Amino acid sequence: MKRTARPLPFAGITLFLLLTAAFPRANAETPAPPKLRLPAGVAPVRYAAELWLDPSKEKFEGKIELEISSKEETGTVWLNGKELDVRTVSARRAGGEAIHGAAAAVGGDYVRLTFQRNLSPGPWTLTLEYSGRVESK
Repeated sequence: MKRTARPLPFAGITLFLLLTAAFPRANAETPAPPKLRLPAGVAPVRYAAELWLDPSKEKFEGKIELEISSKEETGTVWLNGKELDVRTVSARRAGGEAIHGAAAAVGGDYVRLTFQRNLSPGPWTLTLEYSGRVESK
């Protein structure tokens, strides 16, 4: 396994952190995915990615730890991820317990992350395990 801190330019996996200020509450509308500009509420600080790619297979597996800084409380974080199947999601503060979350593909190009409770302002580490389809262009 090899960790890298640079962008992964292949397999359609460019991950951008996005945020909406939608807080989970009863009868709340599901937030719409971002359209063009990235919201300023969450900023990526660094990431470490592991990728398992077998050239003989059409799918790959991966794990990414995204360190983020949140300016405000939020219950929804958006990722730009084309054709990703996110299996596990969690958020953790240094020394704290994990807040488990769920992921949903939205509109083909986005993944919406929601958590069991809102993420408060400050630093967080998001951990995702995922798989995706290798594009052969």
